[in-house]
Order: sequence, then C-alpha cells, then structure tokens
Amino acid sequence: KTNDTSDWIYGTKAKTNLMEPKITSNSGENLWRFKSENKAGPVGMYYAEHMALYNAIRNNQTINNGDYMVKATGMAIMGRMSAYTGQKITYKEMLNSQENLAPAKYELGDIPVPTVAVPGKTKFL
Repeated sequence: KTNDTSDWIYGTKAKTNLMEPKITSNSGENLWRFKSENKAGPVGMYYAEHMALYNAIRNNQTINNGDYMVKATGMAIMGRMSAYTGQKITYKEMLNSQENLAPAKYELGDIPVPTVAVPGKTKFL
C-alpha cells in the first residue's frame, strides 16, 4: 500500500509488524501474540508515545529522545552506505566516513546529478 506506515522487523525464521502485537513465522504460523490484561486490548505505540508526551507537559517534565533519534538516523545512514557499497559497514566506520553529500556550492540553479550507486562497485569513503 502506498500509505502504509508499518514498522516491520524481519528475521531468518519469523517477522513482526510492530503495529500488531504478534510474531509470525515465515511460513505464516503465529508464534506469539501479546495478551493484554487491558480489556480494550494492547495500547498502540503511537498512543503510548502521545500519552507520555501529554503527561510530561502536564507535569512540567522534559522528554529527551535525542540520543536514540541520533542513533536511529546513524543506523539509517549506515544502512544506505552498506546498500550502496555492498559492504558490511560498522557504526564506527559510518561515523568516521569521509563521504560528503553536500553540494560544492549553495546557490540557485542546476546541480550535477550524482552517479548511481552500484553495490560492490561504489567505493566506501
């Protein structure tokens, strides 16, 4: 679906959609399902996130998600580097990379189109 915002985790033997509290084997067998004591069912992650935010605002508290947000962005960059180069890239290598995706000069007008990455041929910088 074009409007799907699911969060999927795939393993060698099973997969899960974090929007549904269950783990399904790759053959389709239900391996685990969250059983909530809450009669309304499990609380969705977005609902729980919003409730934490509202409670923090009401109690004049700060929620600092900076650390995991930075690490999640780093993992996304590391994954792109790995996919583009076809190499295993560590988090430390990603942090020390010399790759620079910024334009040579910031100005209006045409910009050069970068070459298409080819796994196994594109070099890690």
